[in-house]
Amino acid sequence: MFYRGLIVTAAGLPLSNTLMSIGQGLLLLDFILNFSQYNFKKLIHVHFLALPVLYFIHVLWLINTENFQYAFHDLRIKLPLLIIPLLVFSKENIIPEKIKKVSFIWVAAVVLATITGVINYHFNLSEYSDLRKLSPFISHIRLSLMINCGIAFLWLYKTEFRAQYQFAVYIIIIWLVGYLVMLQSLNGLIILMLILVFFLERAAIKKSRKLLIAINVLLLIMMFIGIRQAEKYYRDNFILSEQYFAQLPEQTINGRLYEKIENYWETENGHSVHALICKEELLANWSKMSTIPLEGKDRKGQYIYYTLIRYMTSKGLSKDSLGLTRLTAEDIEAVENGVTNYKFKDGFLLKRLYVTLWEWHTFKNKGYVGKSSSVRRWLYWKTAFAIIQNHFWWGTGTGDVADAYKTQYAKNNLNLLPEDQKRAHNQFITFFVTFGFIGGMITLILLAFPFYRNRNLMFLIFYGIALLSFITEDTLETQAGVTFFAFLYALFYLLPQPKLNPHT
Repeated sequence: MFYRGLIVTAAGLPLSNTLMSIGQGLLLLDFILNFSQYNFKKLIHVHFLALPVLYFIHVLWLINTENFQYAFHDLRIKLPLLIIPLLVFSKENIIPEKIKKVSFIWVAAVVLATITGVINYHFNLSEYSDLRKLSPFISHIRLSLMINCGIAFLWLYKTEFRAQYQFAVYIIIIWLVGYLVMLQSLNGLIILMLILVFFLERAAIKKSRKLLIAINVLLLIMMFIGIRQAEKYYRDNFILSEQYFAQLPEQTINGRLYEKIENYWETENGHSVHALICKEELLANWSKMSTIPLEGKDRKGQYIYYTLIRYMTSKGLSKDSLGLTRLTAEDIEAVENGVTNYKFKDGFLLKRLYVTLWEWHTFKNKGYVGKSSSVRRWLYWKTAFAIIQNHFWWGTGTGDVADAYKTQYAKNNLNLLPEDQKRAHNQFITFFVTFGFIGGMITLILLAFPFYRNRNLMFLIFYGIALLSFITEDTLETQAGVTFFAFLYALFYLLPQPKLNPHT
């Protein structure tokens, strides 16, 4: 029953929270029915105790808590940190090959989740499709983390397959990389690049020191060039000179005056959004080109007038009758679908860079947050740091985190709707909010222990990926996230090293 519990939990991680819960139930049932097969003396090891101790830190900080209802809710969510390591690491006579099989079943479930996601996305394809349909079972962020772990696992354990089957392993790796690109998961792709760099550095260390130095120098040069290109991209697309405005015409080809420019900072692709607008001509001609009225909303729920002038600006067109005649049927459809810049039809990385820069440019000049994930995250962090200052040494306590955020948002008076007033989206910051400086430092030291004298490469890669996820997500604040962390921690720690060409 123990291995069935592992298999069901592993399959449930990418496919079903229900399966995940059933699997943990089977593990608990095996513990009850076969108690004699468990030895708690095995747990006296810093790697085994790291997660249970993290759980007990949350329990200890009940001393500093007033809201016990929330505290017990939080402790219930984090139970996998305590239960999974205790049930897995204390089990006697664990068979390494069965742990390996559970890991392969987990990878198969991840691949199945991606295939199902692609089918779901394409069968539900509409004029405006949400990419989150690619991950119908779990958070797309958590799935991208599992995909990266799966890619690393397949690469390390490809030698477990016969030579004639290793080609299929490469195909699966390519599929998973392609899925990450399709998902447009920036965090996932950044982690994938870090994994690639890790394997390159590892290979270089084995080859020669000169090769290692050359790779590191090349990476530094690429980073420097990337930063300089991003700076140039920002200047070219968002900074307008006085000369630009001085040479703009004052009227349309029909002799009508352009409207007065409302602001000089809002741009699209290096053109002013509020320059060269003749709303009278737009009203007279737009209805001939689209069934959506100019005062209506596009398919994203945005006012189509604003979408139209931004889109036309992005193409360098005047917002008048002449500019409308230069729009193609494809352009009209893009505007109706809520596309604000024609370049958004290009590669998503360039789009992501542009959108991020636009969000910060708009926030800087207007204080507008909107749906900006990067600006919101900065405001979440700003709020969290204010809470840390107010509860510096001992934090808010396990149960008072949500109340502290609510109070701080009321004080800060940020331009955020109530439903957007969220937590830090950074697990490390959340530790310091909850436990203060003293507890936060204890937690960081505790999280560093699993790296100590650990040569299990797959475990180290997983653990590194999990800690990277802590930077952009509150990974341990949902039961699914906690289970992902605790279960794969235990599974990969027990995973035996890959065999070197076992079939040759």
